[in-house]
Amino acid sequence: MIKVYDNILDPEEITFLRNTFLNKNCPYYLKKNQTDLDNRFNFTHVLQDRDTLEITSPEYWNVLKIIKNLCKKTNVKLKKTLRAAVNLTFPYIPSEGSIHTDHSFNHKQFIICLTDGGATNFFNNKNKIIKEVVSKKYRVLLFDKIPHAIVHSKKQERFIIVVTFI
Repeated sequence: MIKVYDNILDPEEITFLRNTFLNKNCPYYLKKNQTDLDNRFNFTHVLQDRDTLEITSPEYWNVLKIIKNLCKKTNVKLKKTLRAAVNLTFPYIPSEGSIHTDHSFNHKQFIICLTDGGATNFFNNKNKIIKEVVSKKYRVLLFDKIPHAIVHSKKQERFIIVVTFI
């Protein structure tokens, strides 16, 4: 399942996301890889650590409210979150990152695009692209465990929020 939603976020949610994560005062930290399979540098604001499940940012609770609201609107159940982060990437060559899944077990995932540019490619079990979803400001993607990869923006930075859950 891969679903794409435009105009699903409430105006107050958009204002919160823009003012919080696109603000020059929001801290982002350098990471040496975007996935376990690459060595592409990027910046991230970790909301919930994927290994320990520890909440690492006070903004997690506000993002969780948005995720719960998205679950309600999309009729998806949320038992617990597994990982949450805001990722900041820049143009990169080659533009497509490593094909990966975020966890080895079944899970669901929301991506909230905060900026235009770039995309997320989805793949079948033979690593053939089955769908490309262009990043559009405040577009929301919802998908099950499926191989996917970032497509970096060609001209500017790309901000997305990633939340995985069961």
